[in-house]
Amino acid sequence: MRHDPRTQIFPASAQIPKSTQTPPSPRLAAKVFPERQYLFRQHAADAGRSAHAPSYNGIRLLRVRCPKCQFDHPLQTTECLKCKIVFSRYQAALERAANQVNPDVAVAVSAPPALAEPATATNDALRRTDARAELKYRILALPLALLLARLIAGTPLRMAAAMLAMVLHESGHAITAWLTGRWAVPLLWVTPHGQERSWAIILLVTAAILFTGFLAWKMERPGWLLAAGALLVLQLVALSSPAEAMIVFFGDGGALVLATILMATFYAPRESALYKNWGLRWGLLVIGALSFMHVFLMWRGPLEDLPFGEIEGVNLSDPSLLTEMYGWTVLQMVDRYVRLGTVCLVALLGLYVWGLVSAYLEIRRSPSVESAARD
Repeated sequence: MRHDPRTQIFPASAQIPKSTQTPPSPRLAAKVFPERQYLFRQHAADAGRSAHAPSYNGIRLLRVRCPKCQFDHPLQTTECLKCKIVFSRYQAALERAANQVNPDVAVAVSAPPALAEPATATNDALRRTDARAELKYRILALPLALLLARLIAGTPLRMAAAMLAMVLHESGHAITAWLTGRWAVPLLWVTPHGQERSWAIILLVTAAILFTGFLAWKMERPGWLLAAGALLVLQLVALSSPAEAMIVFFGDGGALVLATILMATFYAPRESALYKNWGLRWGLLVIGALSFMHVFLMWRGPLEDLPFGEIEGVNLSDPSLLTEMYGWTVLQMVDRYVRLGTVCLVALLGLYVWGLVSAYLEIRRSPSVESAARD
């Protein structure tokens, strides 16, 4: 009887059952351990390095470790002395198992969880929460700001509102003067301006408006582009109208318009700096509401409360200039200011409704809301 020297070292009782001698089935491995398929490639590479390692390096024998049972013996060359696997065949089986990726776990194999992008569901939930909060702000912010300004107008705190309105008042004088082609410098309580039109001022203002419109077009900001177009139309109207009376009228008139613009900034787009800067956004809303209500209530109030007379060290007040120098009657003047304020309120109402509708539609477009509705 021929004896195999390997059986002398390892008796039959120590041998592994025959069922463990065959290479693992690739599909069975993919089903049993789907989350660890990416380890097969590394295992196959390690098996290749162990199986193809030379058995002799010219100095001493090298020990070869089986990639399956980890048995290490100097006499192992192409097959394991313990589990009887052939190294080359076992390596090929591992490579086939690694290449046959289970479709159910393809995403998990291709990208480890630590390197994957944030979950889309989480982003959708955050976006939906932010949209709902924005809807609540738009429901309450503008009405509460105007109501607060109305209440302050009847208290000693109205002096603070008067100071804010004064800044917008002088800015209204200056902007109107620039649009009519005159130089102007807005200061506290007074705005010096030129008496004659200057082509240099006209060209400078026109160039600034056109440049702003060009930047808005390049940056794809349709709102700013529309505002630049409206400002260009206002310049044409101002150049064709009596300049002096218009400059005087748009003291308080400019305060009403500028205060409306400040309140409208609350509805700035989500990607704008105004929206991201909450302190500035709410601050401009409050400043605009206080200034607007102070001026509007003054012209809606009793005629004896209007500031007729002379401002010490400056000139006649705006109502006195309009009635005494430019021939406006008191009722005409009051009616024009009240109409301008009413137009501003109507514009704010339209903006308020648009803000509610846009915020509601943003919530409806949320993927999470749509999936919840289907469920």
